[in-house]
Amino acid sequence: MGTFFNGLKYNLIRTAGANLTMFICYEKLKNLILSHLTSNFLIVPLISSIISQTIATTITFPLEYWKTIQQSHTGTSKLQGLNLGNKLYSAYWITVKKNASYHVIYWTLSENLRKYLGYYDKDAHYNTDHKSYFEIFTINAISGGIGSVAASVITAPHDLIKTRRQIAPEKYHNKNSWTIIKEIIQKEGFKNLYAGITPSIVSCLIYGISMLSIYEMTIKIQQNIGYKIKYQNNQINQNKIQDIYE
Repeated sequence: MGTFFNGLKYNLIRTAGANLTMFICYEKLKNLILSHLTSNFLIVPLISSIISQTIATTITFPLEYWKTIQQSHTGTSKLQGLNLGNKLYSAYWITVKKNASYHVIYWTLSENLRKYLGYYDKDAHYNTDHKSYFEIFTINAISGGIGSVAASVITAPHDLIKTRRQIAPEKYHNKNSWTIIKEIIQKEGFKNLYAGITPSIVSCLIYGISMLSIYEMTIKIQQNIGYKIKYQNNQINQNKIQDIYE
């Protein structure tokens, strides 16, 4: 039973750190590109997601490595940190490619779906002032769900290669991704490229829906709080002006 929870601590810390870094960088880059380069809804999420996910993956990669090594153990693993392994950046590039590819597909697809569903105006700015929390949640849940499933299916072979390189770096160190894919197909069959795809799709679906919905709901709540504070300040200023003239 303990095997199921191997790597949980590292996964939770990595997920929290990676998502926080990803969202901060993504929003900053998206606004920068919209302001100075283009409002094209293919280019904006593509560039923003590649750069922000590369930064997030680089920062949190040792945690990803330890998580994978600990999950490969049978039974409860008590090894921690460097005792698990010191090749902290083994399979780094394949992980960057996998994560960047996943998020390029996820963000490009979900952003365009959100635009289609009326989440953005024609200038690519948020169009949520008159939308209820339920509408915001529904739009983001649909967009995030579809984007995450598509990204999960397309990038599944990268995930398999990354795992094998981290567990057995000596065996796969001098082999590029295409060589490993060909070996898997020849020796194990094409279907093994998608081994474990069902739980991966389910976890990515839950992640995609919850991540986007919670994040955008948080933005909406912050906007509403900001509007209330601004309104209250305006009322106070108006009352002061009235008191002066009275």
